[in-house]
Amino acid sequence: MKESHSLGISPTLSAIYNSTKSAGLGRGICAPGTRTSQIEQLLEWARNPEAGKAYWINGMAGTGKTSIAYSLCTELNKASNPNNTPKLGASFFCSRRILECRQVKHIIPTISHQLAQCSQPFQYALDKVLESDPDASTRALKIQFEKLIVQPLLEARESLPANFIVVVDALDECENEDHISEILDLILSPAYTLPIKFIVSSRPEPEIYERMMALVDKQPLALLVLHDLDAKVVKADIEAYMKGELEHIPLTDTQWARIIERCGVLFIYASTVCHSVKHGHETNTLNEALAALSMTADSASIPMGPGGDDAIDDMYTTILTAAFKRAEKSSRMQDLLETIISALEPITIHILATLLDLENTHQVEELLKPLRSVLNLKEATGIVTALHVSFSDFIFTASRSGKFYCTPRIRHAALAESCLCLIDAVEPKFNICGLSSSNQSDDEIEGLDRRVSQAISPSLIYACRYWSAHLCLGEHRERLVGLVSNFFSYRLLVWMEVLNLTKQMRFGASIVRDAENWCNERDVPEDMAKIAHDAWQFVSAYAMNPVCQSTSHIYVSMLPFWPRSRPIAVAYMPRTSGMLEPKGTAVTRRQQSLLATWKIFGYLVYSIGLSVDGTRIAASTTYAIALLDTSTGEEILHINNPQKKDIHDIAISPDGARMVFGGVGGGYLLDVSTGITTPLCAGRIPQVASVAFSPDGSSVAIGSPDSKVYLCSSDRGNLIIGPLKGHTGGVTSVAFSPDGRFIASGSRDKSIRIWDPKSGRVVGNPLEGHTDTVRSVSYYPDGSHLVSGSNDETIRVWDLKTGQSIMEPLKGHSDWVSCTAVSPNGSLIASASGDNSIRLYNAETGQIVLVLPEGGANGNRSLVFSPDSLRLFSSSWDGKIHVWNLQDIDPPYDSCPTDHSDIRCVRYSPDGLRVVSCSDNGTICVWDVQTGEIVLGPLKGHDQNIHISAVDYSPAGTYIASSSWDLTLRLWSAQDGKDIHGPIKGHTEHVNCVRFSPDSLLIVSGSFDQTVRIWDVTSGQQVIEPLRGHSDAIWSVSFSPDGSLVLSGSRDCTIRVWDMRTGQTVIGPLEGHGNAIISIELSPDGSQILSGSWDGTIRTWDPLTGQTISLMGEDREGVQALAGMQSAAFSPDARHISGELILTLEGHKWMVDTAQFSPDGSHVVSCSGDGIRFWDLTSFETYWKGNSTTDASEGALETPMIDTNTAPKSWTMNKNGWVVDQRQQRLLWVPCDLQTWFQPFPNDFVISRQNSLEVKFDQVNIGEKWTNCFRAS
Repeated sequence: MKESHSLGISPTLSAIYNSTKSAGLGRGICAPGTRTSQIEQLLEWARNPEAGKAYWINGMAGTGKTSIAYSLCTELNKASNPNNTPKLGASFFCSRRILECRQVKHIIPTISHQLAQCSQPFQYALDKVLESDPDASTRALKIQFEKLIVQPLLEARESLPANFIVVVDALDECENEDHISEILDLILSPAYTLPIKFIVSSRPEPEIYERMMALVDKQPLALLVLHDLDAKVVKADIEAYMKGELEHIPLTDTQWARIIERCGVLFIYASTVCHSVKHGHETNTLNEALAALSMTADSASIPMGPGGDDAIDDMYTTILTAAFKRAEKSSRMQDLLETIISALEPITIHILATLLDLENTHQVEELLKPLRSVLNLKEATGIVTALHVSFSDFIFTASRSGKFYCTPRIRHAALAESCLCLIDAVEPKFNICGLSSSNQSDDEIEGLDRRVSQAISPSLIYACRYWSAHLCLGEHRERLVGLVSNFFSYRLLVWMEVLNLTKQMRFGASIVRDAENWCNERDVPEDMAKIAHDAWQFVSAYAMNPVCQSTSHIYVSMLPFWPRSRPIAVAYMPRTSGMLEPKGTAVTRRQQSLLATWKIFGYLVYSIGLSVDGTRIAASTTYAIALLDTSTGEEILHINNPQKKDIHDIAISPDGARMVFGGVGGGYLLDVSTGITTPLCAGRIPQVASVAFSPDGSSVAIGSPDSKVYLCSSDRGNLIIGPLKGHTGGVTSVAFSPDGRFIASGSRDKSIRIWDPKSGRVVGNPLEGHTDTVRSVSYYPDGSHLVSGSNDETIRVWDLKTGQSIMEPLKGHSDWVSCTAVSPNGSLIASASGDNSIRLYNAETGQIVLVLPEGGANGNRSLVFSPDSLRLFSSSWDGKIHVWNLQDIDPPYDSCPTDHSDIRCVRYSPDGLRVVSCSDNGTICVWDVQTGEIVLGPLKGHDQNIHISAVDYSPAGTYIASSSWDLTLRLWSAQDGKDIHGPIKGHTEHVNCVRFSPDSLLIVSGSFDQTVRIWDVTSGQQVIEPLRGHSDAIWSVSFSPDGSLVLSGSRDCTIRVWDMRTGQTVIGPLEGHGNAIISIELSPDGSQILSGSWDGTIRTWDPLTGQTISLMGEDREGVQALAGMQSAAFSPDARHISGELILTLEGHKWMVDTAQFSPDGSHVVSCSGDGIRFWDLTSFETYWKGNSTTDASEGALETPMIDTNTAPKSWTMNKNGWVVDQRQQRLLWVPCDLQTWFQPFPNDFVISRQNSLEVKFDQVNIGEKWTNCFRAS
C-alpha cells in the first residue's frame, strides 16, 4: 500500500481536543445536566445544511467556552452514520500555555491531517497535493488553506458527510493578531464553497469581533454569546455543575446556598470555588476555605460581560491571601507560583523541583497544596498549570493582583540562571547518550529513543530550549554574564547534542541569536560577544545542513572544518584528540563560513529582495516567487506564476505587507497576507526589467525594456506619472534615493539618468562613462553617491552633485556585472557577476576587501545586504540563495590569475615533484605536488585570454614548452620561468599540441593548419619542412622512445607515423576511429601505438601491420553519448594500456582534458575545468587485475581496479556532502563551500581553480573511536 504523505505536513497533535496535553490542562466535557440547551443549539446548527458555513461561540473569560467546545467535539465524535448526521472532522484547541498551540500557522496543517484520517478520498487528494508541493504546510496561510484544505475537499466532495464539522477553540489565545484576522478571513471567505463547516470559540477581541459580527449580520443563528445568556439558566447550570463536583463534600444547606450565590454567573469562578472547597476538605481546612470565600464580593449581581474581572480578581486575591497566610515557606511558595505562571510551556513537578533547586518532588507537592485552588496538578503526568488563563492575566497585572504581582523581568532572570546552571551541571558533558559510533545517522541507531529518555531529563530539555528566551525577558544581572560566557566557552557542544537528540535543533540558531543580541545590548566583554556571534554561525551551519543528521558529527565534522582562528575553534579544538585535519589552501585561505545555502527552485533565481527589518527575503524565477524566513530559510510563501514567464525583479515594501515583481509578463503587486496580485498600470506595461519601492512604500518605480521609466501607486497599481522618456535603450535597473526625492535608472544605452518622481523631469545631465549596458544602480545610504555595474565588467561610483565618477572604475570581474549593492552602513560595495564571483570593495577607496569563494556561488545573479551590514544574501543560477557572513573580513588572497579559467593540460616534471599546467586565459603555472602551492608563475607571454592548448616538460627537466591558439609556441626556463626565445612562429592557425623529444633537443607541434612541425630547442627554428598529409587539424603529437619517429593524430580520424630524417609517412594513415584523435603515444618498446579519440574509444595498433590490436570503450554503456576520450597514456612500465576495465576514478565535475602517470607510476595526474587532481595508486599495486588506463569525458578517470575482496578502505562523497565508505557508512561531512575541492579515494590531492584540499583518514578518531576525539572540561 502506498504510504500517505499527510504526516509530512507536521500536524500539532497536542492541539486536538482530547490529546494528552489537553487533558494535562484540565479540559473536559461540561458537567452532566449543564449547558444542554447550548450544546443542542450547536448540534442543531450542525445538522442543518442550510445554516451557513461558520458559527461563533463568544464569551468573556470564565464563561465556559472551552468546556462547551469540548463537549460538542465529544458529541460529534459519537456520530456513527456520516451521511445523515454531523461528524467531527477536526479540532484545534488553541492555548497560550502550549507553545505550538498558540501559533496560527499550525492550525491548517493540523486540521488537514485530521480530515485525512477521517476520509480516504481526502487523504488521496491531499497526497497528490503534497507530491507536487511537499512543503505546502510551510507556505503562507492562504496557500496552506487552498492546498491543504480547499483542493482536497473539492476533489473528495462527493464522498464526504453532508455536515463535516471543524472546531477551533480559544482562537484569541493565538499569537499575532494579523494572523488571527487572516485565518478568519479565509474561513469566512465567500470565494470558497466547501463541504465543511467551522465552529469557532473566542473572547470578543476586536480583530475577531469585527469579522464574526459581519457573519452574524448575514446569519443571525450563527452566534452564541455566553455572557449574554439568561442569568437564571446559567446559575442553574452552575449549581448543577457544583453539586456534581462537590457531591461528597459535607456541606450544610446554608453553606451550599452561600457558595452558589458567590459563584453567580461565572463558570471559572465556580470552577475555582470547587477547587478550593475540595482542597480544603482534603487538607482538613474546609472551614477556613469557606470562610475565605465568604469574604469575597458577591458575584451574583456582576454581569458576565465587561466587569466580570472584578469578581474574579476579588476571588483570586482572597484565595491567595488565605494560602500565603497558612504557608510556612511563603517565599518558596511565591517562587513556585511565579515559576509555574512564567514558564514558557506547561512544566511538571520534576522540572519545578530542578529549576527551584528543591530536594525532590515531594517538596513541590507540599508547596503546591495551599495553591491548589488556583493551580491544576495532573496526577498522571505531573504537569502543573494555572487553573485558568484568567489567573495568569491576574498575576501579571499589577493593578489587579497587588502584592501578589509577579514582576516578569525578575522571575525570567531567575529562570535564566536556573536553566544555565542546569546545563552547566549536565553529566556526562560529552556524548551524553553514549553513542558508540560516528558512522551512523541518529535515525539508524537502534534504541536511541530509549537512551535519550534515560540520559536527558525533561528538566534539561526545558533548560536547553528556553534559557535564552528567559535571558532576554529578564533583568540584567552580573551573574548572568558569567553564566552565558561559560555556556559559550564550555557547554555549547553538549547543549547542541541535547537539542539534536531531542529533535529540537530547528530552534538552535534562534536560541543562540537571542543570546547574541542580549550580549550586544549589554556591556559584556568583547571576546564574549564574539564567541556568541561565532556560536550563532556554528549552530546555524550545523542546523541548516545534512550534518545535523548525526549528533556525533558536531565533533567529527563541524569542529575540524571550523576556521582555526574563530572563537569556537579556539575554545574547543584544544580539547580534541585524533581529529581529522583538513589541509590545503581551501582550508588555510577560507575567509569565512558560508552560513547557509537554501535550495528553493530547480532553476535560476533571477532576483532577491530583502524586507526592511531583514527577517524576510523574496526570490523570483521563471515559474514562481517565494518568501523565506531569513533566520531559518523556511519558505513562508510560494506562489506559482501561471504565465510561466521570467520574473526579472522583485522587491518587498518597507512595511513588509506587499511585494512587487515584474518580468516578461508585466508588473504586479502582491498582498503577502492574502496572496492576491494586482497588475501594475492595468497591465499596460508588457515587460518589466526592474522594480523598486519608494522609501515610504507609497509608490513603485518600474524600468522597462521599452526605454521608459514608470511610477505607479503601490496601493492600487495605477500609473502616477510617466512614462519618463530620455533613454535610447532598454531600462535595466531603477532605484529610489534614500530620501525618496529621486529615481536613478540604468540603461542599455550605457548611461544613467536621475529623475524627479514628482515632476517626471530629468535632473541634471546623464551620467556617462560606461562602455556597455548599465545593469545595476544603487544609492549610498546618505544619497550622496550612486554605484553602477555594467556589461563592461566594471563598477563606477558617481558623485551626484557633480555628475562625475569619483574614483577609477572598480575592476576585477572578468564578465558582466549583474548586480551591485551598498551596505546600509555605507562601508562596502558588493558586486555580482557572470564570472561566478562576488566581490566587495571599500566604499571610500574602491579597494577590493573580499572575494567570496566560488565554492558557494554558481553564476551569481542578484545580491542584497542585511540591515546590520553583517551578512550578504546572493542568488545563483542553480536555484539557490546563499547567506554569507561579512564580519572579521580578511584581505583577499592574491591567488593565481587562473582562478577563473579552465586548466586544459597538465604534465609531470621528470622528478615527479612538480606539474605544469596551462589555462584558457593565456597563463602557465608550475605547482608543488605535495603542497598545491604555485612555485613558478604565472608565466605570461602568450596573448592574454587566448587558449593555451598544451604544455610539456623536457625529459631533462630544463625547459617547459607551450602551444597556444595565438598561433605560436614558447619555450620557458623550468628554473626561473624566463621566456627563452619569445614567440616561436610558423604555424598559420591555432597550435593544438606540443611535445619534447626524448633527448630534450627537439619540439614537435601540431596545428589547425594541418601540419606537423619540428623545432630546435636551442635556436627556436624549424629543423625540417612541415610534415603534410593530414586533411584536417592536428590534435595530438608525440615522439617514439628513441626519437626517430613522430606520431600525429588528426581530426580527419587518422593516425600517421613520420620518419624524422625524411619527413615522410612511414606508417599509416591508420583508420578506424570515428572522430578526432586527440591523444597518441608509442609504447616504450615500440610494439604498440595507443590512441584516444572523441569517438569515446581507445585503440592499440600494431605499427608494422597497421591493424587494430585492441579496442576499449566500445561496450561501455552510454560512452557514445560522451563528448569523447580526451587523453590516453602508457604507465611507465608499459603494462597498463589494454585489458578489462574495472575501476572508475570519480571526482572531476567536468570533462577530463588530460591524464598522465607520474614518472614512478605511483600516481596519476588529471586536469579538468574544475582543477587538477592527483590519484594515489600505491594502494593497488599488488592487486591489479587488468592493464588498462583510460579517461572519460564526463569527469571520470578510469584505471585498472583491485580485487574488491581484498580492497583497502575507500570513500566517496554523496550529493549531500557525506563522505561514505563502501558500506555507505558516514565518515565525514564536508561543508558546502569546500565540497568542490574534496577528493574521493584514491584521489590524493586537489588543486582547483582557487584552492586545494586534502583530508587523510589515517589514525583518526572516527567510527567506533570517535568517543576518544573530545575531552570535556
